[in-house]
Amino acid sequence: MAAAGSAADPEKAENHQALASGTASSDKPVESLKNMNVQTAKHASWVVRVLAPKLVEYSFTAKGKQVHASKFTCLLVSNDPKQFIIGSIPFSFAEPQGAKQAAERFKEGLCFRIRQPDFDTKFKTEYISTSVKRVLLLTKPTIIQNIPPTDTETLTSLAHHVDLDMTLTQVIERLSKTAHQALLVNVAGKIQSLGSQKNILIAGRTRQVSAMELIDGEGSVVEVSVWDEAHQHMSRLLQGEGVTIVGCSVQRDADRIKLSLWESAHVLKGGPIAQSLTRLDPQGLQHRKLTAVYAPSGPLLPLSSLGLPTCAAALSTAPRLEQECIIQVNRCIIDVPTREDLIFTQDRQRLYSTCKLRDWSGAVDVDLVSEAMLYLYGLSSQDEVVRALADQTLSVNLTRVNARGVLRPTASGVKILIGMVQESPQDAVVSAKAMRDMLGFADVTGDIVLAAPASRVQDVSGLALETGEGRYISAHRVLLLVKGTVPSELSPIGDSGQSLTAQSFRVSSKKTRCLLSEGEVFVNLYGYCDFKTMLQYRLDKDTALVLASAAQIDSTTGEKTFIIEHISKVQQVNTLKESLQQEWRTVLLNEKASESEQFASPQKAEYWERSVKRLRRMESEPAP
Repeated sequence: MAAAGSAADPEKAENHQALASGTASSDKPVESLKNMNVQTAKHASWVVRVLAPKLVEYSFTAKGKQVHASKFTCLLVSNDPKQFIIGSIPFSFAEPQGAKQAAERFKEGLCFRIRQPDFDTKFKTEYISTSVKRVLLLTKPTIIQNIPPTDTETLTSLAHHVDLDMTLTQVIERLSKTAHQALLVNVAGKIQSLGSQKNILIAGRTRQVSAMELIDGEGSVVEVSVWDEAHQHMSRLLQGEGVTIVGCSVQRDADRIKLSLWESAHVLKGGPIAQSLTRLDPQGLQHRKLTAVYAPSGPLLPLSSLGLPTCAAALSTAPRLEQECIIQVNRCIIDVPTREDLIFTQDRQRLYSTCKLRDWSGAVDVDLVSEAMLYLYGLSSQDEVVRALADQTLSVNLTRVNARGVLRPTASGVKILIGMVQESPQDAVVSAKAMRDMLGFADVTGDIVLAAPASRVQDVSGLALETGEGRYISAHRVLLLVKGTVPSELSPIGDSGQSLTAQSFRVSSKKTRCLLSEGEVFVNLYGYCDFKTMLQYRLDKDTALVLASAAQIDSTTGEKTFIIEHISKVQQVNTLKESLQQEWRTVLLNEKASESEQFASPQKAEYWERSVKRLRRMESEPAP
């Protein structure tokens, strides 16, 4: 269907031809890697360099047969070495040689222009340690163009390395202050030693592990357990060589941190940091070890259903129940894909997709059925979805929604099916006690979507929110309640010969006041729009709730600039402001519950069977 759409539209046909040949030019403006999102990508492009390409071969069983598969991953860096992202081509039965072909094309150091990027929505963000918390799929519909050797200006502007901007001490200190379990981190150090492999029996499987010590310029030392095939790769490096490792896994042992290196990590030798570590003489340094040593049914939702109010963090730890439980998650964002092979059942008879649901407490994988997907696409039928895929206009509603579904027991645990979705009303009254009841004894896990004052937004290898205790919670997106003070500025981008209705625009709103911050706090906003959404993105002196995907913080003045992905104009400002204040204070200030409040653990059946006022209407908020 996509091919048919391209043939009917000359511009789309040209784009697909560019993807095949990899040599087309682009009149799109180049945006920084960090600030790219689905909305931005409609109007701008990236330029990137390939680093640490890796072809991983593995096997699995499908339909009783052993399948030998391979997947390709690499790092993509832009002109700023602190901004890098994972590029991936997973195994596909439709294209079994796709990963190997990618390894031939995406060689170390080659440069490409990326347009209309498609992201892997199934990849869990806790397994992403790059500074841009997404995985870019290097397959259609992503348009990838070679940057020719003659374009020396672009080639020389791109970094040849990644910069972690953190010492080993800072990495470990950041882990100790992180409010949730960080699964992957990045480290840079000089290889002091690499021991021989030893066999260890783990969960009935024999694994091989060796111990590697890294030291940095401050004399900080970490021990990294190197597992299985990763040892062969590290053994090719010289003792005393400086390296940057992207993707070390983390384990906690009481107050100590353990680091492990698996084959999936990316090891880089280049760059000024690694080179300076290679020249480092550690003899005169006072060594300090920072890490611990490893020690071995009927309708989905009946019309008369009542939803149990809960949250993403609670759902992520739900046990296998004896019976189904109807649940409702309010004020969440669901990352539903727009890629054709990810939104249908295998027989292509129904819309169905595995997505990530995020709210103020964390993130959880859910399965969406047709009705919920249609609402998020803003369409009324599956035929409309097919047509939108063909002409490449399929888009997703980025407002927060209330989602109702079923917690269903399965042979392996539980499945979360979302069957109804409705936009969260802005005049809803939020209860701090109800939020604490929904969280129970669970923890806010990070990767959250939360309204917050701009003063609490930091850039800690991506968006993060500062708690009242000085810790950081990673954020997928941040909502800002703002009021414009000066007219917004629109700058047309692209071909100046286009008609006004065909052009794209960069919209800047400067000196915007943050209404959730104490005192006079001002920020800058910018985003991209087309002619149809121009009025929506022009803030001028209106009040709006904006969805921010990245923050830039001036190191000298502290001035913050946010890249926005969505904007909703607000009429009932006071009601919304009060609810948002209640929401962020409950999460970030960790306000103590009263002695009369009784909590339950979401890991136990009692939480899902607890006595609570269930929600009858989708627009309802749980009562305090």
